[in-house]
Amino acid sequence: MNFLRLFFSFYGRIGRTVYCGGIVVNLFAAVTVFFIADSIFLKSSESDAALLVKQALLAMAASGFVVSVSSLHIRRMHDRGQTGWLGLAGFAAISLCLFWIRRLLPNILLAEGPRIYSILLAAPGLVVLISTLYLFGVMRGQSGPNRFGPEPLD
Repeated sequence: MNFLRLFFSFYGRIGRTVYCGGIVVNLFAAVTVFFIADSIFLKSSESDAALLVKQALLAMAASGFVVSVSSLHIRRMHDRGQTGWLGLAGFAAISLCLFWIRRLLPNILLAEGPRIYSILLAAPGLVVLISTLYLFGVMRGQSGPNRFGPEPLD
């Protein structure tokens, strides 16, 4: 499969293996880009210009990752015979859950012990995150061709 088509096309279907592989590649690339950006700009002085360039580069990289992950989600939903908008809803759910978990995790892991309200707020986020990942990565797509194309070779 063509690299650009895999990460930047919104048409057709992809199977579970290709989806999971694409997510792993995106995660590895994101960690690499953010690590390189931090290491380059930590060596330079943290002036306003350097900070602005770093933020611009990270924003461009994040935009690319959002588009490529959205492409994977949309085509995975096509494989299930559903509209790609549900894939974007799943992407939004994962993003919001990761945001809240990251925001609440310090409150949960405080030295004084976990705060019950933080755990109660993070728990639904974890449920949504796990169920969305199950839907995209584990559940089988429609057998045979559907309105989005032929069945992918998994």
